Amino acid sequence: SHFSRIFKTYTGVTLVQYITKIKINYAKELLCYTDMTTLEISSLLNYESLSHFNHTFKNVTGKTPREYKKQHSNADG
Repeated sequence: SHFSRIFKTYTGVTLVQYITKIKINYAKELLCYTDMTTLEISSLLNYESLSHFNHTFKNVTGKTPREYKKQHSNADG
């Protein structure tokens, strides 16, 4: 708990929020630059279920993984 207080003091976010942001940023890269499914990505990032991953992703980004991938896919192929 001491570490958690210090971490939040210096970063402005909790350790859990920080780790979640890193995981979602990685998920965004995987969605854009690989052919991995959301199920594969959620499993790789150790989410307990696909629905938990989808919910967390939407809370962080404002979009579902599917919406994010569609919006950020290369239209040229």
